[in-house]
Amino acid sequence: MRFTARSTPDMSALTDCFYCRSKRRVVQLESCLDDYVDANSFELRRSACFRCPIGRRNREAYAASGLSD
Repeated sequence: MRFTARSTPDMSALTDCFYCRSKRRVVQLESCLDDYVDANSFELRRSACFRCPIGRRNREAYAASGLSD
């Protein structure tokens, strides 16, 4: 599946919501980042967030924005 810049919403705050294709529901950015990092750090292969391209893109965008606590 191919993702483009248009299909990825701009995420600027942890309370921003978007539709997650992997989970098939609306999630907050904070929940997405937590689930993505947990799934990949603990190698939870059965998780929908394991190696998720949307989660990776959200994490990179949030890290680049410099809005961390």
